[in-house]
Amino acid sequence: MLLSIGIYDGLRMTSIGPKFRQDRILLEFEKKVAAFITASCLFDTNEPVLLAVSGGADSVALLFVMLALARTGAIDVRLVVGHVNHKLREQAADADQAFVARLGKKAGVKVVARSVDVRSFATERKLSIETAARKLRIRALIGIAKENGCK
Repeated sequence: MLLSIGIYDGLRMTSIGPKFRQDRILLEFEKKVAAFITASCLFDTNEPVLLAVSGGADSVALLFVMLALARTGAIDVRLVVGHVNHKLREQAADADQAFVARLGKKAGVKVVARSVDVRSFATERKLSIETAARKLRIRALIGIAKENGCK
């Protein structure tokens, strides 16, 4: 399963990533996410789930929610983080990749990153940068999902 959505009590950011309290109670938002996942039968038990994490606020929040749900037993999945570096923002893109890697390491979650050459792909296929980035990102995430047994 691939999820992409492009703080909390019990979760606080440090300079190297999230800090988790094991004894925390699920927040109302987390309960709603867990209820949606359960009602929609999104995952099988102990299924590997790929989370696409860009390093932006939305995807990092999604990661935190999924980690909280997994750690409290609200869902039974094995999380894998996928990150795609589009190489469009030079050092900032590399910094995002490093940030996501630190988050994953601190949380004890596998992080798989891929770099893609959006500019060349766009030029070769006469696509906009946005379209080329989206196509390459989806291709990379599907590859990461397959390599890690995510549906």
